[in-house]
Amino acid sequence: MTEPILNLARVAEFTDADGTIWRRRGVTHVDEKRLRKLMRDPAVRVLHDYLGHATEVPSGEREAFLASAQDLMAKYPNSDFVGSEFKNDASEHLLVIHEYC
Repeated sequence: MTEPILNLARVAEFTDADGTIWRRRGVTHVDEKRLRKLMRDPAVRVLHDYLGHATEVPSGEREAFLASAQDLMAKYPNSDFVGSEFKNDASEHLLVIHEYC
């Protein structure tokens, strides 16, 4: 039996590899306006979550990442990207963008 793939954008809380506890803000995904604001802020850490693997999206690569995501969603009807916002005890922000395919 295979283990289900964790979708970070849907969990209420998780601990990253450095031991930082991140708590989700809100119960729904962020809207497009909030997502774009968070993506533009270099102080916000952004993770691309795909098939159970999260990779950081550096601030200099975020515009290209968004363009690629929009292109994939336009080309493939089953492709979708959703974002969830998290904060830690130091009030730092994290945006997790989960890719559905």
